Amino acid sequence: MGMSWIWTSNIAKSITERPRTRRFWNVFFALMVSIIAVGIFIFIYQVASENITYDSEQTFIEYEDGYFITDVDSFKIPKYEKQDVDIYKFLRTVDPGEKVTLSISKLSGELIRVNFDDEIVYSQKVTEILPAILGWAILGLPMLGLIVFMWISVNIKNPSKKIDRFRRKYLLEFHE
Repeated sequence: MGMSWIWTSNIAKSITERPRTRRFWNVFFALMVSIIAVGIFIFIYQVASENITYDSEQTFIEYEDGYFITDVDSFKIPKYEKQDVDIYKFLRTVDPGEKVTLSISKLSGELIRVNFDDEIVYSQKVTEILPAILGWAILGLPMLGLIVFMWISVNIKNPSKKIDRFRRKYLLEFHE
């Protein structure tokens, strides 16, 4: 462990000792904005695919090797920890050949929920919308704002004393 600590500290020291150019910071901030934008896109797609569904009545055939098979289609069931109402409740309740109502994602085609006699007998865990949006608003947007501010401050030709002091303090060493 001692050798890895020395190696890590040497890398950190070499990163912070060298002055960085405007191009380096532009690439760095563009990369960070891109990562946050991709994260937001993935989040929106996940929430939309879990909540934009259609219902289909199908006949249950069997459940085999993690696949839920009906007379029309088959669906891969996610791992147990990703299930809100587990598949074993479904298997105890529904016999092969019985009709069930499936809620299927319009975007991803995944099986979201199964109803039998007006009871949910299988359900995936879905993302809670309000806490997720609040999390992005509390963490993602301020981080995005800070990155954009730093990106702008790097590209200002004649910054004020406050912005220049802020830029020099937080961007380690900036040389044009």
